[in-house]
Amino acid sequence: MSEVYEEIIEGEVLLPGDHHHDTFVKKQLWPDLRLPRLWMVDPRYLNVEVYGRGEYGFTLTDILANHHPLTDPELPGLGCSMDELFARV
Repeated sequence: MSEVYEEIIEGEVLLPGDHHHDTFVKKQLWPDLRLPRLWMVDPRYLNVEVYGRGEYGFTLTDILANHHPLTDPELPGLGCSMDELFARV
């Protein structure tokens, strides 16, 4: 019997008073769930920080901002611009 793995991405929307808690504490909690990556959505700076799971937890792999498309190689068909993502901010 073969095993089935499902790709899951966790996305955290940062609130003004939550930045330290979310970017420091939660990055330490999510690897326990073996998630492959984490997106930190920051409406203050209109960007998305992309973290990948490594040997010692999550590490920053990219910062998406301005007109950069929000895509993921493991999620074909996903795509929106930062302008679309933050249109109502």
